[in-house]
Amino acid sequence: MKPQTDSDKIEDSKPGKKSIAADDENIEETEIYKELRAYRRDKSREEKIKAYIIYNNKQLEELIFKMPITKDELKTVSGFGNVKASKYGDDIINIIKKYK
Repeated sequence: MKPQTDSDKIEDSKPGKKSIAADDENIEETEIYKELRAYRRDKSREEKIKAYIIYNNKQLEELIFKMPITKDELKTVSGFGNVKASKYGDDIINIIKKYK
């Protein structure tokens, strides 16, 4: 495994939070992953739809790597267009802002 450079990871500004390596080795152990996954689960139950319709695991990881904090930035994540950004964007952005 190659050594990580600063460009290979996203640092959390909160003390005690893990940095997220680009190789996603421990991504499922991060608090932001758990919170975004729980949000997806709760929304899917509320709307009575499959969780992957809101966003799939690959999109979940992309959200964490890109850390969008505007709806325009959110739309750069695969699968997020105007509809999903309008419907889920505020909630997702509020979650992400806690970790940025």
